[in-house]
Amino acid sequence: MYVAAALLCSVALSGCSHLHSKPPDKYVYVTAKQAFLVDRVAAVSNRTGEVKNGDKLVVVERARRWVQVRTPDGKGFAKKRRPIRKLRLSLKTSA
Repeated sequence: MYVAAALLCSVALSGCSHLHSKPPDKYVYVTAKQAFLVDRVAAVSNRTGEVKNGDKLVVVERARRWVQVRTPDGKGFAKKRRPIRKLRLSLKTSA
């Protein structure tokens, strides 16, 4: 009986999200004069926003040539300009 109660408690507590710490947000800064955010990574996509030099954006997801970011106005994908060297990207990264 005690084993079943302990198992039930451990299963119930393992699903609680407040027990898990949220990873810290990662940010990128726009270093290009102007860049556009698009709604999807595709040959045809719609512009969802515009960012300017110095804007701080929250990284949602990273891909090879794209970074999905969150701005105060919404989400969008920004294209990395030079994916070979991290220091030369149009979007600088910081922890």
